Amino acid sequence: MKWAITLVIGANETIESRFKDIFGLLTAGPQEYTFLISDIEAFGEMGDQLSEKASLRRGPFSVSKEELLTLITEQGQIIELDLELFNGHNFEIIVREGTFFDVLGDSEFPPEKIGDFSVQNVRNFGY
Repeated sequence: MKWAITLVIGANETIESRFKDIFGLLTAGPQEYTFLISDIEAFGEMGDQLSEKASLRRGPFSVSKEELLTLITEQGQIIELDLELFNGHNFEIIVREGTFFDVLGDSEFPPEKIGDFSVQNVRNFGY
């Protein structure tokens, strides 16, 4: 079942804090993941490195789980991000303008413990 949601970012939350929570839920368990970034604009040490890597490449590039954890826990900000996670199921995390946070998936609908969100039409994302 394909689904798409937009996470609601609360007054005391940041994109990075919600990213950390959803990333932890999506990558929990022993299964292996492949992570591909097709677009990124971010600040901070890792954000700068990944943004530069994206500007030098044509097309998606793989990153490690450790690089992503550094990105979402360092001092910095994620402005734009298109990230795909593969592990038998496909997930896509999309951050736009540093304020909009969408998550798409093809597994069971996400659990309620991901916090506030609004359901979106998957066709709006070409998914």
